[in-house]
Amino acid sequence: MTGFYQKNKPLVTFLIRAVAIYLAWFVFHQLPELGSGKVDILLIKHLAKSAKWILEVMGFTAFYSFNKIAMAGIEGSAGLIISPSCNGLDLLVLFAGFIIAYPGTIRSKILFIPAGLLIIDVLNIIRIVLLAWMAKFSPHLLEFNHSYTFTFSMYVIIFALWMVWIRKGGRTRQEEELVP
Repeated sequence: MTGFYQKNKPLVTFLIRAVAIYLAWFVFHQLPELGSGKVDILLIKHLAKSAKWILEVMGFTAFYSFNKIAMAGIEGSAGLIISPSCNGLDLLVLFAGFIIAYPGTIRSKILFIPAGLLIIDVLNIIRIVLLAWMAKFSPHLLEFNHSYTFTFSMYVIIFALWMVWIRKGGRTRQEEELVP
């Protein structure tokens, strides 16, 4: 086992960190006073209000309402329901968790994580705006694009951000082996 660990120290370290981060997130997200309740509600409100604002800037009469889940859309449409299951919180945690678990200096992580989270958040708001537009003008495209196109696109973007981190922000294998 020691030989395996020594040969694969960076990979084993990354996997241990990733599992620890996942378990911490799982426990945190299950606590109603900290997790799902408050964080999800804040994110849902932010997404719905931001999408409404952008739709209004685009010249549409938009609406927003909130009662544990948010409704947002363009007047004359059924709008969208933004619930905890599709607010993107898991994507934000997945992105940040990978960056935290992967080798890199604290300073570069402190700079890269907020930048990546901002990119993902802005893209999620754009996703909601586009889905609201589809709900109004092309409702037959809504379900497919919500379930497949935008989901796939978000994962590709997160993967691309990870690749930027691996190539530019993360330490090299030699640098990682120097760290005790």
